[in-house]
Amino acid sequence: ASDVYKRQVAIREISRDEQGFVTLKLIPSNGDVVYWEINQPATKNSSMVKDCGAFLTNDMVLYFYCEDSSGMHEAGECSKWENNVSVKHRFYDANGSKYCELQADNPNVQIRYSTDGSNPRGGGIYVAPFIVTKEASLLQAVTYYKPCDLYGEILQQAIPAFGDETGTVSYTHLRAHETEL
Repeated sequence: ASDVYKRQVAIREISRDEQGFVTLKLIPSNGDVVYWEINQPATKNSSMVKDCGAFLTNDMVLYFYCEDSSGMHEAGECSKWENNVSVKHRFYDANGSKYCELQADNPNVQIRYSTDGSNPRGGGIYVAPFIVTKEASLLQAVTYYKPCDLYGEILQQAIPAFGDETGTVSYTHLRAHETEL
């Protein structure tokens, strides 16, 4: 049968809040029941979606499977959804030192960073604001979701000189995608 007649799920992002929760609208095609899983393909033995019009999640990777209770349509592929993660960074001076603060809007990811131009995937794991040395000129940061080995896009930001007023906050949206080390 053509893919046009197979069961599938279209996924639309409806809204996102500052705590990293996303509301999805799930649109089943050629089926009437949707099942979901975190980090692995869904099956008819997975959890059933209760409200396709407002599926709330802060997970990073979800799979959706559509079932046809009439039995008229063949199974299609699982639909995969990957979360986008926003990262905020802020430089500030305190006690004679320059600090950098990083924050992801999703608690399920790590932030890895470097300030020496090296790839942040092999850099430090962010846990708290850190002192930026005078030699540092480039902040690079990346989100990492270990269960699926997903990295976001690398954020690159020039580090302001000491004494600059740096009260502004910058936002960078990172989309998780599969990569190899």
